[in-house]
Amino acid sequence: MSLGLKALFGGKGFLKVDTSGHTEHLDFSTYLQGKRVVAIYFGAPYKEEDHADYRTCMLGSSVADAAYRPTLISRNSGFLERLKEIFDDLQQDLELLKDVAIVYVSSDRNEDEFLQSVRMMPWAAVQYDDPSRKLLQARFGVLNIPRVAIVNEQGKICAE
Repeated sequence: MSLGLKALFGGKGFLKVDTSGHTEHLDFSTYLQGKRVVAIYFGAPYKEEDHADYRTCMLGSSVADAAYRPTLISRNSGFLERLKEIFDDLQQDLELLKDVAIVYVSSDRNEDEFLQSVRMMPWAAVQYDDPSRKLLQARFGVLNIPRVAIVNEQGKICAE
């Protein structure tokens, strides 16, 4: 794994949970080995109406403080479904798949929600209790979700 990606994901490692609930702990270097592009998916499973006052709360806080708060804006389920379709398409092209990884960075409210979210996804996630989760949200300026940032193997942003 390149130093750029290691600097981005220098925390506890990744977690992958299948639909049956089987949990697998993955180390960063193994999951990202040989990947030239990483899509970092920032999201959460709950709806905006659950947090109608979030935008008002954000207006009263500093930008630095806001960047470290978990993002509470709605996840568009259509967005997640489309991202899964793209991932499935990548799996059909094995040559392309070996160069690309998707990593979920949670804005879930608690660890139970996080585990439910990860079950819906065929890719790995930054662990819920990993401090790098909030550092990634801050580094990429995540204030609204869903959001995807594409980084190269040096950890530089290619697209958002």
